[in-house]
Amino acid sequence: MTVILTSIALLAVAWAASPIQKRFAQKIEIDSLTKDKALRSGGNRELRDEIKKLRHDPQYIELLVRKDLGLIKKGEKAYIVIEPDEQKPKKVKAPPALPQTLWQQLEDAVSKKLRF
Repeated sequence: MTVILTSIALLAVAWAASPIQKRFAQKIEIDSLTKDKALRSGGNRELRDEIKKLRHDPQYIELLVRKDLGLIKKGEKAYIVIEPDEQKPKKVKAPPALPQTLWQQLEDAVSKKLRF
């Protein structure tokens, strides 16, 4: 009799465990989706603010045009500052020495041709 009761108890626990696991999985998914929604709504708010600025704020548009497109107003002078690359000094390669005689030129040409 105790075997039957134990079996029934184990079956009841197994039967109840599956919905509990599903409930925990759903809870985790709901939390993840809630966080994702909060992040997206913040991004939407930023985009709405950007749209308002682009529609109604000429100073903001001027700032973007100057920064992104490099445009200047009439009468202004633009300067481009080129900074040297200090981390990698440039090495200037010397040109290869030219043979001094016609005979040396011929020897070089033949030696290059005969290399395997």
